Amino acid sequence: MAGLTVLFTDHEGRPKGKKRMVVHPIFLELAEECTDPFWKYKLIEFSTDRFPKGYRYYSSSGTLLFKRRSKEYKHTVGDLSALKDFMRATTGMISPEEQEELPEPPVDPNAATPSLTWSQIMKRREYKHYLLKYCEEIRERLGLDAKRFNSLLFAVDDLILTGRISKCVLFDGERIVGIDGLYQDRDGCFRVGTGTGNRNEEAKRDRAKRNENGNRE
Repeated sequence: MAGLTVLFTDHEGRPKGKKRMVVHPIFLELAEECTDPFWKYKLIEFSTDRFPKGYRYYSSSGTLLFKRRSKEYKHTVGDLSALKDFMRATTGMISPEEQEELPEPPVDPNAATPSLTWSQIMKRREYKHYLLKYCEEIRERLGLDAKRFNSLLFAVDDLILTGRISKCVLFDGERIVGIDGLYQDRDGCFRVGTGTGNRNEEAKRDRAKRNENGNRE
């Protein structure tokens, strides 16, 4: 696989950025056998040496290292299921498909549910559960098809990767009621504005770009 490159695309299949060189072919091989869209995308990213914070891969030994403060955790990459288990155990990474398969925790009807702030949830690293639940609520409420639901997941993932998720979520103490900067374009796909309060400007730029492309045609 020497000299192999990959080109990433967005949820609509359009090129996203420049081609990237494959540095670790093992992850590309695992991506080919993976059927979960979330993990397939992540594995292709890993093959280009783009890992979440705290991870580092050593190709000489085939070892994926995760470091948190003074502790280190190692995993020998080779089996897809074992790799996903390692990443779930170290950072809680889980796909929407896997989230749906998790059993619902037992509920004590007599137990009082304490109100939490979004800041507390971020510190506990429990935000993904709330975000996935919010996305599912949006899908059900708007009747989103697979394309538009995937665009919503990509948009939320972008907010997580850029660190903006800590400031743009509207939380009522129990559930997410909105995400500032998240909007739907003219095709009904979800996008993220450049910052708080910029949704209208972002939408205008999107419409202008479409009009420009239409005039060229």
